[in-house]
Amino acid sequence: MIIKSLLIVAFVAYFLYGCLIFFSQEKIIFYPVEYNRDEIQNIEKQLKSFEFKFYNKEEKFQITYWESSPKSKNFKIIFYFGGNAENTNYTALEISQHPEILNFKWILINYPGYNGSSGSVGEKNMYLYASEIYDFIIKQYNTQIEEVILIGRSIGSGVASYLHKVKKCDKLILITPFDSLETIAKIYFPLYPAKLLLKHKFRVVEYLKNSQIPILVLLAEKDEIIPEASTKNLLKQLETMQNKEIFIIPYTSHNTISDSPLYWKYLLQFLKN
Repeated sequence: MIIKSLLIVAFVAYFLYGCLIFFSQEKIIFYPVEYNRDEIQNIEKQLKSFEFKFYNKEEKFQITYWESSPKSKNFKIIFYFGGNAENTNYTALEISQHPEILNFKWILINYPGYNGSSGSVGEKNMYLYASEIYDFIIKQYNTQIEEVILIGRSIGSGVASYLHKVKKCDKLILITPFDSLETIAKIYFPLYPAKLLLKHKFRVVEYLKNSQIPILVLLAEKDEIIPEASTKNLLKQLETMQNKEIFIIPYTSHNTISDSPLYWKYLLQFLKN
């Protein structure tokens, strides 16, 4: 009788915790950055190379983004998709400290619910916003664009990988990427069926299948966020690809990889080639 009671209690606890995971997964996965107009204005004053802009899709939604102004009339354009807690205001500041990088046109996109972009954050909405701003920018600068490059950092690697399958892309850069959020969920919550519970899967490995374009992967030596199993599975998928470059940045973690000069060196080499 006692054993039966304990089993019932364990099952109820298991079920309730599973419900908690399912209904609060957006809060577990995403960390939206609040819109701060004063902060943005201060950064715009500091930067001559970047401008904070708004794109409105009729009355359906609004997307905010940072856009840089390259020196030349014709340019390579970079669409950048950051991490799940990344503030693009400071990404713009970081990029501006590297003059050679500013020879390219940068578009730093804010996900739904991030930094003034409307809507609720989630995988489908992130893909939708990425496609919308891509089409808008490409149409605007079509005759000036020499090459289209997509960069995805952390969770942004899922967005960039998806977009490169459905839009024109000449190069893809993945920074501290993962193979799929399913793999990560299985590691952090091993007792639960991740495939059923997870609403946002970001299946990077699937998006990379049969890809023929040059791909650069930058990994942090001491990545404390992305499990080793996820990284190994991603690298296994990349083994069969010819046009790939993979670098592990020493003495860096998931959030500090861009602090290393090697990060910018490898990035610039790949962008220029």
